[in-house]
Amino acid sequence: MRQPDFEALVSRLRPAIYRTAITMTRDADTAEDIAQDTLLRLWQLRDRLDGYRSVDALAGVIARNLAIDHLRGRGVVVSLSEVDVELPDMPGNAPDDVMISAEFAAEVDRVMSQLAPAQQAVMRMRHSEGLETEEIARIIGTTPANVRVLLCRTRARVKSLFVK
Repeated sequence: MRQPDFEALVSRLRPAIYRTAITMTRDADTAEDIAQDTLLRLWQLRDRLDGYRSVDALAGVIARNLAIDHLRGRGVVVSLSEVDVELPDMPGNAPDDVMISAEFAAEVDRVMSQLAPAQQAVMRMRHSEGLETEEIARIIGTTPANVRVLLCRTRARVKSLFVK
């Protein structure tokens, strides 16, 4: 990817990257640093970006992971519920809705913690980050058919854990 093309991509992606970072860190300076680091990593990958189906999803994953790393570095425990399930904490939401959302997030955490690490990773990549099976296969070094089988088995396991 040539520099002018990359600059056009950056101007389009930067606001979403910053939003992701500010939502997770709640600090403007840190969010700006995370946005810069994300763009730097994208620049380092610029020759391979055409191979990704969704550069937007890749940028979101990088920003989210950098934000999680930052929070963990400060000693903040980051759970799946904080990252993948947005809890409604805006004024005007009914307390019952907030409690139900918190209970659901806790249940998601419980179920995900019972999965094998590979199953957790594949579920997050597919359902939280929106990656396609081909992208997941490329990331974890397997075939798309294996990813589909793993997803099918993992979904069946999640279903059985939720039913319990």
